Amino acid sequence: MQAAAAGDDGSGDAPAAPAALARRLQAQAAAFFEFYREHPRDLDLGFYLFQGMQPRGLTPALNERLNQRLKDALAPIEATLRAAGQDPAGARAEVTAFFAQAVGLLLLSHTGRIRTFGPSSQALLAAYLVQLCRRCGLPAPDAPRRNAA
Repeated sequence: MQAAAAGDDGSGDAPAAPAALARRLQAQAAAFFEFYREHPRDLDLGFYLFQGMQPRGLTPALNERLNQRLKDALAPIEATLRAAGQDPAGARAEVTAFFAQAVGLLLLSHTGRIRTFGPSSQALLAAYLVQLCRRCGLPAPDAPRRNAA
């Protein structure tokens, strides 16, 4: 997914409207989440490479490449947050929080533990994104139904 440059709605050099930024942010975050929801083996690999808190079979060069790929995958979300007015540190903090939220939901979903809590991982992510938009001063759609599939 190719994101428009920060401050650009994809139509030239005009700044994006807040509603367009909110839609872009939600689409980018959902695309990241859905990729790993639909490709759990890719997520499993990330966990396999760590045994406890220590890397296993992970050379420094491979670790750097994997970290860069992760940063690249999250960069469109960070750029949209910046376009929405977040300073660099704030945007990075929100991206980190999003990543932690997404990975936690994916782990619960892939292990089946999500059923313990009721709502689906997608519904919980959608609710998180509503809160993220609000924190960033963007218009947010109504929160999703709690048991949406």
